[in-house]
Amino acid sequence: DMDAPRLAPDGVLPDCFANTKRGPTKPIEFRGELKVRAVQQLGTDVDRVSMRCADVAFLGAVRTDDEDALEKLRQVDLQCNLLSTWQHVADIAKALPRLVTLDVSGNRLGKMLSEYDLRALANVEELCQLTGWDDVLRLIKAAPRLRTLHVASNNISPPSATLASSKLRLLDVAKTRLASAAPLAVAFPELTELFASENPQLRDFYDLSMPRVTTLAISSCG
Repeated sequence: DMDAPRLAPDGVLPDCFANTKRGPTKPIEFRGELKVRAVQQLGTDVDRVSMRCADVAFLGAVRTDDEDALEKLRQVDLQCNLLSTWQHVADIAKALPRLVTLDVSGNRLGKMLSEYDLRALANVEELCQLTGWDDVLRLIKAAPRLRTLHVASNNISPPSATLASSKLRLLDVAKTRLASAAPLAVAFPELTELFASENPQLRDFYDLSMPRVTTLAISSCG
C-alpha cells in the first residue's frame, strides 16, 4: 500500500544497526522504499517475475484474489531457491497456465518421476535444469512445444542415437562430461544453437553433420 507508514521515513531503519570493523555501530539505511512499493503495485500487468535466492521451497496456498495475476505470468525465474522435488515445481507450473519459460536451476532437485510433474509442464517452451537424460526425453515427449532446454553443469549421460527426433532448437549441455555429440545430432536434428563448452572429452564435432546449427560453443573441449 503506497499510503502505509514508511519503514524508513528518513531513509534509515529505526533501531537497526550494523557492526563495523573499527567497533562503532552504524545505522542501516534503506533507500528507494517508495520506488519498491511502486513496483509492487504493478499488479495484473506483470507477465514475468524473478525470485532468485528468495528461499522459495514450495507454492503454498493460492488466494482467489491472486489467480488473475498468476494466469498472466509467462516467464518465472526461481534460480537458487530451496525447491527440492519436481512435484513442488509442478505445483507452481500448474498454478501458471500461461507459463512459457521456467528457470529452476540452482535448486537441489532430484529426478522427475511422476506423470503429474510432466503434465504440469506440458505447455512450457523453455526450461532450465534437469538432472538426467531419462527425464529430458520424457519431458520432450510430454511437452511438444519445448524449444529451449538448459542442462548445463550436470553429470548426465547423453541420449542414445535411437531416440525419436524432437523440435528442440536450443540445447545447453556445457560442463556435463559429454564425450560425443553424435547422439545429439541424431536426436535433435532441428537444433540451431548448441552450447557444449567445458566438455574436455568431446572431440567429434567436426565429423558430424548438423546443418541447421548457426550458434556453436565448444570452448575448452577436446
